[in-house]
Amino acid sequence: AVRSSAVDEDGEHRRFAGTFDTFLWVCGMADVLEKINQCQASLFSTRANNYRIQMKLAGGSTAVPPMAVIIQAMIPAQAAGVMMTLNPINGDRSKIAIESTWGLGQLLVDGTTTPDRFLVDKITGEVIEEKIAHKTKMLQANKKRESGTAVVPVPSHLAKASSLTTNELKELCSYGRRLETHFGVPQDIEFATYQNEIYLLQARPETVWAQKQKKVYGLNGRPIDYIVNTLTNFGKT
Repeated sequence: AVRSSAVDEDGEHRRFAGTFDTFLWVCGMADVLEKINQCQASLFSTRANNYRIQMKLAGGSTAVPPMAVIIQAMIPAQAAGVMMTLNPINGDRSKIAIESTWGLGQLLVDGTTTPDRFLVDKITGEVIEEKIAHKTKMLQANKKRESGTAVVPVPSHLAKASSLTTNELKELCSYGRRLETHFGVPQDIEFATYQNEIYLLQARPETVWAQKQKKVYGLNGRPIDYIVNTLTNFGKT
């Protein structure tokens, strides 16, 4: 895998997720070198410049942060997905949200397939919500070529089956808690599964709820009153 890693790509308050180019199942030195150049060139793509304008960031070749490129060994993922160590719907940090699908995770990240969705209690590990999608397509290595990927139909016996086992969900939640503790803020994590192993591909700070203005309460009154007030009004603002 040849993956973009711009200096300003995954900050706490903004990220360029999906903006820069990433290439999977790249084989051979010549192809790797070509994809490295394409990764670096995507720093100046139209979508990257539009995002800078949207976020009111400086533009121009002299102001744009440099682009590094990561070369990773490909995992022939049986399933892949994204895990957030909070509920992205309401910012609840007592929950972990996981989305997964069969094959490589690019279709999920791009939003071109409907994934399985799980909401898990961060403390107990109990699955609170589970929605298993009817999955019709998946991304895998292109078997007709030496490199690259191809979209193929999901085998019929897997279409309505969960792409993650109960044990995999428990293990993912354990990793999520440890990463959040290590970095000190909620995390947005990409993962893959292969031969009963979980591979963590990337972890970055969650950005949407990190930008929400935090309320500051005065010190008058009992601490328990503030706790009750917070729980009562959670998600209303």
